[in-house]
Amino acid sequence: MRPSILIVDDEPNVRLTYRTALETEGLEVREATDGLAALDALSESQFDLAILDIRMPEVSGLELLERMRQQGIQTPS
Repeated sequence: MRPSILIVDDEPNVRLTYRTALETEGLEVREATDGLAALDALSESQFDLAILDIRMPEVSGLELLERMRQQGIQTPS
């Protein structure tokens, strides 16, 4: 089973850059466009790593990390 990574960023080009680099290395990549979508993805699947954008509308990366920890999600970020 390949390691899986969640990329959370509101910029499509940033997500594409990460996705391209990580998939080239053989990793499974899933994307979320904002913090709320990331929480949904994290509640549905287990990830080996989450890459969080700090500055996002509505829910910042730091707030997302705080919510993850409050919900007991221990995915490294």
